Parts: sequence; C-alpha cells; structure tokens
Amino acid sequence: MKSFIDKIKEKFRNLVFVVQNPPADRKERNRKLLLFISVVCIVDYLALSYLADKNIFDVFPSLPVLDTRDEIVVYLPDLQASTMMKENRMITRSGDTHIQVRELVKIVARGSKYENTAILVPVDLLVRKVWIEGETCVVDLGLLKVPGSATIIEGSEKAFHDAINKTIKENIDGISRVILLENGIPGKRLWEVSETAYY
Repeated sequence: MKSFIDKIKEKFRNLVFVVQNPPADRKERNRKLLLFISVVCIVDYLALSYLADKNIFDVFPSLPVLDTRDEIVVYLPDLQASTMMKENRMITRSGDTHIQVRELVKIVARGSKYENTAILVPVDLLVRKVWIEGETCVVDLGLLKVPGSATIIEGSEKAFHDAINKTIKENIDGISRVILLENGIPGKRLWEVSETAYY
C-alpha cells in the first residue's frame, strides 16, 4: 500500500507531466496550469512557514499596539542639588488627580533616567494621602528611617521639595501651591537636619 507521501509525489508528477505536455483543449490546459501554480504557491508557503517557525495561519502581521500614554514634563535636581533638570516622561494619565499627584511624587523620588540622581533621596517614600483644596495641593509623605550608611547631599531635601513643587504645578492644572507633610506634620524635615522648614 502506498504511503501518503508517495501519493502526493505521484500527483505532483502527474501535474508536472500535464504542464509539460498540455492537452489540446485550451480550457483544460489553462485549468491545469492554474492548478499547478496554486499547488506550487501553497507548498512554497508551507515550506516558508516551517522554516521561519511560524504558524501557517499567521498570514497577516500583528497590529501595532497604540501608545495611549501622555507626555509630561518632570523637574529633577542634578547630582549637586544645585540646579533643576527638565525631562520628558510618558505616563498613563488617570482621571483622578490624586492618583496623578502620587505618580508624579514617585517619579521625582526615583530620579533621572539618564543620571543616578536617586541618591539625592536617601529614603523610601510612601505617599500616604493627597488633598487638593482650590489651588493648593497637600501631599502627606510617610518615610522609612534614613539608613546609617546613606550619604546625605547638602541641599538635596530643598532640591527635592522644589522639584516636587515645579513638577506638580506643571502637570496638574489649577495648582499654584504645594505643601509637603511628613506623617501629617507640616514643615518637618524629611532627611536633612536643620531648623529651616520648607513649605
């Protein structure tokens, strides 16, 4: 009994014979020629799919995913905590302004994508609560203890406050004043030791 592959080979040989020795009838010849070309194209496609390790039903390429994120401007202190750098970031905006403020604080605390400015914030920050009253945004931060081995750069806390202030004002409409609290206490220093408070 002939195997399946032998049967296919025989049919393919018959098609080749018909193409090489076309029948006298023009309609029959065109039909056989079209059938031969179709079989060759299908076999070629199957071989290409096999060699490319693709599914034979992946005829069309996948649709590109549309980027629904918005571009925002973030202000970050430089490594010396003396000037502000401006960076563009892509984020998914939430309809809730409070969630946007939380995200902006996290972005500023993480620092620059291009320089290692995360050392300017030597604590892990947690945004406990956000209040927005009129043109004032109040952000209550919770933080872990400053590790004993952490190097605190002079002026880093003021630079962090300024960066949060500018970033929130730039990206949240109607905000003209930003107040940072630490566990509900206004004006308390976060990691630098000094008598001066930043509002």
